[in-house]
Amino acid sequence: MNQEKIVIDNQSLNTHMANDSDAARPSFRHEIIGHAITAIVLALSLVLLGSGLRDFVDKRDKLEREATLIADIIGDNASAAVAFDDARNAREILASARRAGYIKAAVIRSSNGEVLARLGDRSWQPAVVPATTEKGFLGNTEIVRPIRLDGEKIGEVCLRVSYGAARDAFLEDVLLSFLALCLAGVIVFGLLYRTLRPLTQRLSMISSTMASITANDDYQLRLPEADTREVEEIAVLSSSLNTMLGEIQRHSTNLKSELEQRRLTETELRKLSKAVENSAAGIFVTDPDGWIEYANRKYLQMNGHADKEIMGFPSPLIQSDMIASSPHGDAWETLRSGREWQGEIRTRHQGGEIFWGMLSLAVIHDDQGRIAHIVGNLEDISEQKKAEETINRLAFFDPLTTLPNRRSFAEQLPEILAHAGRKDEIVAVFYLDLDHFKEVNDTLGHGMGDSLLQTAAKRLQSVLREYDVVARLGGDEFALVIPHLREQADAEAVARKVIEHMTTPFSLDKHELSVTASVGIAFYPEHGREANELLKKADIALYRAKALGRNNFQVFSVGLEEVGLARLELEAQIRLALESRSFFLEYQPKLCLKTGRLCGAEALIRWNHPTLGRLSPDKFIPRAEESRLIIPLGHWIIDEVARQQSAWRAEGMVPVPVALNLSTMQFRNDDLPEYFGAALIRHSLDAGLLELEITESLLMDNPERISRQLVELDAMGFGIAIDDFGTGYSSLSYLKTLPVDVLKIDRSFVHDLDNADDKVITQAIIALAKSLDLEVVAEGAETREQVNMLRSLGCDVIQGYIYSRPLPADEFGRFLRASLLGASELVELV
Repeated sequence: MNQEKIVIDNQSLNTHMANDSDAARPSFRHEIIGHAITAIVLALSLVLLGSGLRDFVDKRDKLEREATLIADIIGDNASAAVAFDDARNAREILASARRAGYIKAAVIRSSNGEVLARLGDRSWQPAVVPATTEKGFLGNTEIVRPIRLDGEKIGEVCLRVSYGAARDAFLEDVLLSFLALCLAGVIVFGLLYRTLRPLTQRLSMISSTMASITANDDYQLRLPEADTREVEEIAVLSSSLNTMLGEIQRHSTNLKSELEQRRLTETELRKLSKAVENSAAGIFVTDPDGWIEYANRKYLQMNGHADKEIMGFPSPLIQSDMIASSPHGDAWETLRSGREWQGEIRTRHQGGEIFWGMLSLAVIHDDQGRIAHIVGNLEDISEQKKAEETINRLAFFDPLTTLPNRRSFAEQLPEILAHAGRKDEIVAVFYLDLDHFKEVNDTLGHGMGDSLLQTAAKRLQSVLREYDVVARLGGDEFALVIPHLREQADAEAVARKVIEHMTTPFSLDKHELSVTASVGIAFYPEHGREANELLKKADIALYRAKALGRNNFQVFSVGLEEVGLARLELEAQIRLALESRSFFLEYQPKLCLKTGRLCGAEALIRWNHPTLGRLSPDKFIPRAEESRLIIPLGHWIIDEVARQQSAWRAEGMVPVPVALNLSTMQFRNDDLPEYFGAALIRHSLDAGLLELEITESLLMDNPERISRQLVELDAMGFGIAIDDFGTGYSSLSYLKTLPVDVLKIDRSFVHDLDNADDKVITQAIIALAKSLDLEVVAEGAETREQVNMLRSLGCDVIQGYIYSRPLPADEFGRFLRASLLGASELVELV
């Protein structure tokens, strides 16, 4: 760890020591020097004093011995004088003691105490004691020696010996020794101070550094580098302390980091725990054997258990056969490999009710890599599953007539042909179209047209055998498959019967309608062996039947290829109409059920054909798609809608979003978003004023390319709507992944809302849209009862004849102006 060292200098040390002065604690340096000097002084003092005393005692003893000898000599010399009581001779003998300067007084006395001679202090009276020496330590000493004559004591010699000289010498020596001792103390103090000062300074620095670290919890502090003059042990101690502080700082930093990380982790864990406990999904944790260790509130609610009831019990989701058996047999293998597993399951509440769930499982491994826990996430998808199942049923059956739809027919026909090929049988493919059906729709409304289609479907079913197939391909077009034929005449008989049944007038809602049918027939294997080929040739035969006046059937023949020429002619006329701008748009308004006001419109293309009259889009759009003319035609629609929106805005009106339909062919080139962007720039229009309608079947054609372009268009600001929802391939997957804003309910569902099944389907579609936060638009609303029902089911917008028929641009402009002023006569619908 590279950390900047912070060195404590002398100033900071002094400051720190000054701050601690109130503690009145002696420093180590003062203590050790003081004790050292005291010990040295005491030792030297004792040595010098002992030596002086010994010298003094030796001198004193020597004086005593000399004085005793002198006293004995005087006693021997004075024995005659004492015996004869000769005082004069005694004084002369005693005078010899003057030579000894330390003898201050001397007395010769007889045995009866009579003083014969005296020397020195006359006031001194020696003690009357036997021959002895009376000592004084520092003062005077009396020495008394007997005087004998022939062994008999006849007197005494008394000397008074003074130790003053010896004492003075002793005191002088003591004084000199004290001075020498003081000098030695000063020298020792200086040497000790010089020796101990670096040591004590370093120790003081260590103490101050430790105190600062303790007070401030700052492990960045360091001791200064050791001086070369410092003793090795102190330098090593300082270096070791710095190393120790570095380690402590590193560990402290790591500890703080770990504690902070632990705090953050604990915070995250608390948030995670709160999020898990309050999650909208059921979350649970088990041991490796599937015994429940934890379950959140939602999981308990979904399974109908109480907390105490489920803890410590096996999870039915992990241990049940639903996971171990197909199609989830790979669940355990997936978990053992360390990967997550996800799948749909059916399970039961505690009360026995079955519900659908989306179950996700993941494992948590221990330090040895073994499975320690299994974490499960369970989402209740029962409602979505019901909606998906309902919608998926619509993928194969026409909701209006309950007949198989185009997709179902496309799957059944190849199977029938394959079987016929094995049995060497003939199969007839009918292409049937109701004559003048558009006029019924235009004059009596779509509701009457739908009723006509339903009745026609029933009539067709009544004509056919059980194993024959009839399907609604779209609009008023039906396809029939007649298998197991011995000869073509059998199929022609069926065709006549079909036309005959269709010729019978239809009694619908107090109206009697005379509607005929035209039929085209192609035979397997004479006219082809592929389903698409046969259907195409039956379609050519149908065109021939219509050309011959309708209400008849025609069998495909090579001569009917001329019909293809008619299609080429139609293609040429479409090209000419594009060049001459003969197409025009009408706008059908949309009503918001919440506000009762105009909220949008759908642009519908129209063509007044020079010879065929007014043609609906289903008569020329398929050919435009086949010939790829749909691309320039689509470009013209995009540009025309943008131009018209800009024109309405220039007239002072506030435009509403206008929806336009897109074809699969338009997505096959990747320039669709680019063309939309150029149109917006040309007409200075906001993308939010255009809504793009696509069908479910369109999404099946190169979904990746279409999805990419839809995402780009959504990013530009365009609204995306799914048109005729529920009549094609319905799947939740594209609703979740694509940027869809609107679901449009097909008119076939709206028409029969009073039918329980259609009502349930419509309700499921609306519920699905609401769960995905999508707007719902219902097409084909024609009665007040339908409007009320749609509103009660939660529908947002209606589009139909009850509000307004499709209007030319100028009429829609007036409608727009009046609606925005609140003058619409149908606002009371909501």
